[in-house]
Amino acid sequence: MADPYFTFNLLPQQTAVFNALKAFTSNQQERIFILRGYAGTGKTSLMSGYIKYLRDQKITFHLLASTGRAAKILADKTSAITSTVHSHIYTFKDLDDDLETVSLSQQSMEVDDKGQLSLVFDLKPINSSSTLVYIVDEASMIGDVEQIGGSFARYGTGKLLSDLIEYDKRGKFIFVGDACQLPPIGQDISPALSREYFQGTHKRAAIQYELTEIVRQDADNGIVTASLALRRLQVSNPVVKFASFPLKGYKDILLHNSHIDLVNNYIHKIRSQGFEYATLICQTNRHCSDLNRIIRSAFGRQNHSVSEGDILQVTQNNYLCDLVNGDMVEVLQTAQREYRCGLSFLQVAVLELASKNEYRLLMVEDILYAQATNLNAKQHKDLMIDFFQRMKHLGIRQKDEEFKRRMLTDPYLNTLKAVFGYAITCHKSQGGEWEEVFLYLDNKIHGIPKPGIYQWLYTAITRARRKLHAVQDWFIK
Repeated sequence: MADPYFTFNLLPQQTAVFNALKAFTSNQQERIFILRGYAGTGKTSLMSGYIKYLRDQKITFHLLASTGRAAKILADKTSAITSTVHSHIYTFKDLDDDLETVSLSQQSMEVDDKGQLSLVFDLKPINSSSTLVYIVDEASMIGDVEQIGGSFARYGTGKLLSDLIEYDKRGKFIFVGDACQLPPIGQDISPALSREYFQGTHKRAAIQYELTEIVRQDADNGIVTASLALRRLQVSNPVVKFASFPLKGYKDILLHNSHIDLVNNYIHKIRSQGFEYATLICQTNRHCSDLNRIIRSAFGRQNHSVSEGDILQVTQNNYLCDLVNGDMVEVLQTAQREYRCGLSFLQVAVLELASKNEYRLLMVEDILYAQATNLNAKQHKDLMIDFFQRMKHLGIRQKDEEFKRRMLTDPYLNTLKAVFGYAITCHKSQGGEWEEVFLYLDNKIHGIPKPGIYQWLYTAITRARRKLHAVQDWFIK
């Protein structure tokens, strides 16, 4: 049926969801609405119309996403201001230790026993007296367990979903996503997309709808057909020793004879069509590191020397510019190099591939040539102590507001952190889409427990719009 908030005719499922969203908006008691949907069912298009409805009704809303990259993609699709959940609900409070004490301790001991220094973020205060609507896209990645290690920041209780619904006790939350995609690290399900989870864990009622009619691709699209088969496998979780992947016999899925053939075809594709056209998805950071080295060599680049034309993937949001975790950038220029705290910093100019915005900033090189995607705890701590000593020299104390301001603008603490981006992990691909996707799969994929292995492959193949590439192997059926 035609609707003034949409430029297309809504399918029956979409009409039912849109009517339910409007009813939810006006109901004072209901606080949580879950919209699940298969890949390509028009979830974002439906939310774009809902946003127009909210504006027409003069209802204040906030559009949020689980990652910076997902937020940017959502902003492009909806033409609405979007931010990450973290940036919207948390504010920086302090460090979790006194740097003077840590600095003196470091100087007096040969062994570093302090562990990890963390930036502490608390929930922001709410300044609105009206009921606000929060639309959270790519909600499959919103976790509800505390993440231990791997981060230099502590956010609230550590449980993002819990903090979000407690952040605004009067707010109305709409969680949008695909429950078959990879769940948050450390959880077997996507809690923000589970009515049962809200009821059992948070004792909160939730309305739940699911879109299943595909609209993004043709009905006979092989990628769609394969993705639906994987969904069924994820639900049924057949009792087999090794999972098999139903990817054979589709015109939109090309199976190569070898991994060498797959990688060579990928190199040819990005050379002829550009890096925004296709991507190569791997299971592990080790795979990415090895393949990035091979692909860079094919482009005539030296292993331990980043150069103009290199493609990088940002691995941490940057306070000094609009680059966020998951962004793909091209190196336009490299300038002088300097060393601090045992790390190598390089002045670079980069072009973000999606927005075509250019940025000039300092980049830490060490991450590029390692398998890690960020600095380790000691490297981070050394940089913090170095910053503390520089501020102390200027007479600025740790508790001063000026100290916090400078910490968020310091070029070394906020250096660009990135890895080579010719090959990426499935987790890093979430929220993105490419015309063609190349999957690098080997036997180690079976180390992923079932049914999670089906979610991994489902997430990977649904990143492709037109064509999917894989290698013909014994587990491809």
